[in-house]
Amino acid sequence: MIIRKKICFVDFNTSQTNSGKVWENKNKNVIIYQGNKWEAKDLNCSSLILKIKDTVFAGDCLYQYWPDELKKNINDIQNLVVPHHACELDTSDEGVLNLKTNCSNGKAIICSGYNTYSHPNNDHKNLLKQKFLFVETTGGAANSNKFERININ
Repeated sequence: MIIRKKICFVDFNTSQTNSGKVWENKNKNVIIYQGNKWEAKDLNCSSLILKIKDTVFAGDCLYQYWPDELKKNINDIQNLVVPHHACELDTSDEGVLNLKTNCSNGKAIICSGYNTYSHPNNDHKNLLKQKFLFVETTGGAANSNKFERININ
């Protein structure tokens, strides 16, 4: 996929921002959300989330801070770039991820290299393995140049 146009955010519609939706294209198959920063103390939870068709790039926004529209349609997600390097989850995050009742044939990709934060977290990875056919990590101490390909249908 090649994106050739720049996206500039100049002014937000307040009603859209409160719902988490920042921008969408005419076909409504590319949507940019913002995490629910009003509930979070951590700025990571207000990061942008990009949804292209059935694939979600979650940035650092943990599941509990996803906009309601995204949570409501969690079963439509076939591929997920896992939020915050698959850090440790609390029960609220696990509850949102457990809303996904179908097992996707897609991938959950964890972007993580060598670090001292215990990312990715094994419990988080195990929960993802119940929801996605493939759970892949992009790197680590021994393999920091591994990249995964996602097919967006």
